[in-house]
This record gives sequence, structure tokens and C-alpha cells, in this order.
Amino acid sequence: MSSPNRKLDRRQFLTESAAAAAAFTAALRAMQARAAEEGVIRPPPDEVEPIKFAMVGIGNQGSMLIQQAIRQPGAVCKAVCDIRPSQVQFGLKVAGKGAKGYDNYEEMLEKEKDLQAVILATPLFLHHRMTLAALQAGLNVYCEKMMAINLEQCREMARAAKAAKKVLQFGHHRHYDPYYRTADMLINAEKALGTVSHVRAQWNRNGRANPASRWSRPITDDDRKISEALIKKYGYKDLEHLVNWRLYKAYSRGLTAELLSHQVDVVNWFFRTRPIGVIGIGGIDTWKDGREVYDNIQVIFVYPNGLKFQFQAITTNQFDGFYEQFMGTDRTLILTTGGGQLYHEPNPEKAVAWEEHARRTRNAQISLVLNPLASPSPDAAPWALDGCMGPPVGPKERKSPFYAYGCAINSFFDCIRTGAEPACNAQVALDTAAACIRADEAMEKKCYVEIPASDYEI
Repeated sequence: MSSPNRKLDRRQFLTESAAAAAAFTAALRAMQARAAEEGVIRPPPDEVEPIKFAMVGIGNQGSMLIQQAIRQPGAVCKAVCDIRPSQVQFGLKVAGKGAKGYDNYEEMLEKEKDLQAVILATPLFLHHRMTLAALQAGLNVYCEKMMAINLEQCREMARAAKAAKKVLQFGHHRHYDPYYRTADMLINAEKALGTVSHVRAQWNRNGRANPASRWSRPITDDDRKISEALIKKYGYKDLEHLVNWRLYKAYSRGLTAELLSHQVDVVNWFFRTRPIGVIGIGGIDTWKDGREVYDNIQVIFVYPNGLKFQFQAITTNQFDGFYEQFMGTDRTLILTTGGGQLYHEPNPEKAVAWEEHARRTRNAQISLVLNPLASPSPDAAPWALDGCMGPPVGPKERKSPFYAYGCAINSFFDCIRTGAEPACNAQVALDTAAACIRADEAMEKKCYVEIPASDYEI
């Protein structure tokens, strides 16, 4: 049984992760306001080849991505596209002089002849259609997670990118997060945890305290300006389905696509494998707003080596926020986007040389909160190494909860320049999508569902 002091330390850490989750919306709004005031694009360094890109979808996620994108060396935003007029205007202010606004992505692709890339942050059901259109137009594509709404669409996207010989990268941004790259080194190169047989992850939100977390949003006067013809053209039934697309199965896969996909992706990555089966249960137990997707889910994945991965997402309580907990025979690692903590098991078999130099707190806890971009020294803990792909932007940006997104986009631009394969490529995204799709099936059938190897084949 854990001592009270150890429990307090852990709780303090998890409270911080919960606070980070709760602050996400407020931070995003502040970034939007600041960017709208600035309204300028940063000139690219002379030594970096410019990348001309368009941003499609400027909701919460897209608003953040465009701001991260323009901060990257050589980035030039030429066009923005969204079905909502207010978001187009916001995107134009962020993009700066010379950018053009559109409400129809097909028109944008036809008219913008000098684009090299498109960043897509649109609803899940549009990923397939828009990715194929951009690839056919000869563009490289950064597409938000999850990959697509079904496996056949995922495969078509992967095949189209290969045929077009273009970069196709997906928004599982933890692959580019310095802390997660450090954790990968701790687990695999250092073997610091010993043998890991259980992983527990969660993403807890409170829709009463933060209405954005429950996904049911009011229709605004600005929304009512959108023509019915344009709503239908994009594939929505009506305005309600456009505004609250996450609630309906035609456009969304709910909590599995929006949250679970991030964390099953991490487990797949860290353990170099993919689940072979899943069991789960979900319900629409709180929000009686006409939604078709679950408002709470509990899922357990089984991996080939016996590893079990347990996941929870709820929308009624934000305690403990979001994190992954990797439980090994020697140590336990608790990890989130703001850092992590490492705990000893009694008498670990494997010692790690750097531990005596690491910053400690009580009860054998080691905090992964040192600067991941600091210069290494002989006594440095492993997370003092540069863990981000691409150059740092500045001290203020490194403290931002959105910094890893910028690293991901910077890597995307570099892959375009060099022809390198993205860390989060189509195969990685397909592996994650397959697991999430089978998890939905398990919850709907209320039974254990095997995941055949063919699900992971492109």
C-alpha cells in the first residue's frame, strides 16, 4: 500500500495534468485573441526553403494548428478554408498578408496553384475525401487524427499517398513530444521499467464545468449565415449536424477517435506492437441531447505478448485529467504532455546509471520536468537531451501545451523538403484507427472482439 506522502506527490502531479486539460480552452482563446491582434506572418529564415501551405478547418483544433504552423521556419500560409465565415476571417488574420479565404476547399485547390501542402483539421468523416482531393492536386497532406472513419478509407488514403509520392502525416502529435520521446527511450533503450505488463490510461473531462467537453454546442447567429446548399455540399444533414458533428455516427466516432486514439497510439509505439483483441463497454448515461456516440467508455486491449491496456474516458468528472501509466516490474512511469514521474518498485533488478544525478522528490519519485531541450552533460538524465524533431522556437513556445503540435508540423515541412518518411505515417495511423474501430465494435456488441492481422494491412 502506498504511503500517504507518496500518494500526495502523485496526486499533486495528476492535479496538474487535470488543470492543464481544464485550461486548454482558455489558453486556446487567449492564443486566438493574441494572434488576431498581431495578424502578421513571420518571415522565414533565408537558409530554410519556404513551404507554402493552406489550412482547411479552423475550429478549435485548426485555430491552434495554424498558429503553430506559421511559427515554423519557412512556413508561408497562402490560403485558409472553413465553412464558417467568422473562422475564415480569424484564419486570415493569423495567416497575414497575401493569404486568401475560402468556404469551399475544392475551389481553393483549383485556384491556389502554388501550394505545396495542406493541413486538414476537419471532422473525421471528411478526412478521406479531402486528403484524396489534396493528393490528386499534387499536394502533401498533414491530416488530423483519427485517420478516417473506416478501414477502407484509411487504406485508400495510404495507397493514394504512395501512388502520388507525397508526404502524408497524421496528427498523433505525441510522436513529436520531447517527453514522450524521452519515455520511449526510458522504456526501450534504458529498460528502466523492467518488463511492462499493464498500462492504464484515462482522459477525464467534466462537461458541466466545461461545456466544450460535452460537445453539444449552441448554434450561433454566425452559423445561421451558412447557406443550406453549402451545408449539404460538405455532407451534413443540416445545421445542427454541422455544429455538433461529434455527436453523430455519420461524422464521428466519438470518444474513441477523439481521445482514445492518442493513447492507444502511444502504447503501440512504445511497445512496437498492435492489439490482437479488445473488450469494452460504453453508454449514453448523462447527456440526453440526442447524441448517438457514447458519453463514457471503458476499454481493455490485449496485445500479443500478454500486455493489457486499460482505458477510460468520462465526461462527468475531470479528476486526474489525462495521462498514461506504464507499470513495469522495476518501475512505474506516469506520463502526460506536461512531463511525468517515475516510481521505484521495491528492490528493482535493473539500476540505471543516471538516477543518482536526477532530481528527486520523496518516496523514490523522479520527476521528468527538466528542460528537454537543454544541452546534455556527463551527469545529465536522459530527458536533458534534445527530444524534439526540428529547431526550438523559443522559451515561451516551449512552455506552451501546444508545443508538440508545432514540432509535428515542423517535421512535416522538413519531410516535404527532404523526402523523409514521417514518424507518424499512414501505417502508424492505420494501426491506431483499426484498434479504435474494433473498440467501438466491442462496445456495441458488448463482447470480446478479436482484431485480425488483416486489419493492419494497407
